[in-house]
Amino acid sequence: MQDDDVIASTNSEAMGSFIFNEVENGTYVITGLYDTPWGGPNATDALWVSQHYSGTRMLTSLNLEAGNVNASASVNNTDALQIVRRYSGFISSFPADDWLFENLSVPVSGCNVTQNLHGIITGDVRGQAGPSVAKVSNVSFLDGEVLKVNPLKKFDLPIQAAEEMNLGAVSLQFNYSTDIVELVSIKAAAENMIYNDVESYVTIAW
Repeated sequence: MQDDDVIASTNSEAMGSFIFNEVENGTYVITGLYDTPWGGPNATDALWVSQHYSGTRMLTSLNLEAGNVNASASVNNTDALQIVRRYSGFISSFPADDWLFENLSVPVSGCNVTQNLHGIITGDVRGQAGPSVAKVSNVSFLDGEVLKVNPLKKFDLPIQAAEEMNLGAVSLQFNYSTDIVELVSIKAAAENMIYNDVESYVTIAW
């Protein structure tokens, strides 16, 4: 762009590289658009947003902008709640766009210019756009035990970690067969846990 007018556009290759050909001298603003569906941010991103608001963690630059999911004047616990609710399936969009890109001023003066352009999924304040590196796999149903139940009777199915952990946030997803069981409710010892059951696919966030 130049003076708010779109001068040229291009598509990136599979690895993200892009090129503009035959660009006249001048200063241009480049930014990006991406139409891949939203996904990746979870309760850990919401925790980071809450910690930023309380001053125990500092988000900066594009990661900070990604935390402003409600497109307001600041990043706070309202944004954190919105991230948890979207991860859990209670809302399907944010007031802010699903992807956020830098707007970079690039001068061109008769020679080739190399410029990186960074983008991030809105809500992905950790900059991972996928499952958390802190995700643990040692969460088990009964940890190998057998739960005997009576047909057509309600029963409780414990879900617990196989070992003691200090947790700041939990994001858990699993599915079940509606042919053999009906999910009535999910309860937790921790406060402020939310869950959503959509077509036998359960998402839990805390």
